[in-house]
Amino acid sequence: MISLIVVLAIVISIALGYKTKINTGFFAISFAYIIGCFFLDLKTGEIINMWPIKIFFVIFACFAFL
Repeated sequence: MISLIVVLAIVISIALGYKTKINTGFFAISFAYIIGCFFLDLKTGEIINMWPIKIFFVIFACFAFL
C-alpha cells in the first residue's frame, strides 16, 4: 500500500513540476514530509534526518559560482 502511495507521489511531483515550471524537488520534499508524518507516523526530526542534506550542500557549492 505504501509503495503505491510513494509511486503516486513521484508521478504527481513530476506532473506538478512540469505544469508549474517549479523544481520537482520542492514537490517531492513536500510529499516526503506528508507521507512520513501522516502515513508512517514519523516525527519531523526523523524525516529531516533521512534527507541527504550533505548532497544539497555539495550541489549548492558546485553551482553557487555559476
